[in-house]
Amino acid sequence: MIKYETEVIEVTEESPKSIICDVCKKEFDNDKNFMDIQEFHHIRLQGGYGSVFGDGAKIECDICQGCLKKVLGEYLIVDQEECF
Repeated sequence: MIKYETEVIEVTEESPKSIICDVCKKEFDNDKNFMDIQEFHHIRLQGGYGSVFGDGAKIECDICQGCLKKVLGEYLIVDQEECF
């Protein structure tokens, strides 16, 4: 038999106040640009063996949807019929 006791635990969480696009440098405030922040793309990866970025390099980028479309738009396959 397991006996339980109840205890109150205080938790502090961080939530983003704003995000700055690494391409256009525009700051998107969570209160004013809530929908834009939902469409931000956070690229996080690590360079593998022989990577042009360096072996084991940490690569990061926060990019707004406008810049993503401007920079990679012609290379992206956009299918509005099928959702993940």
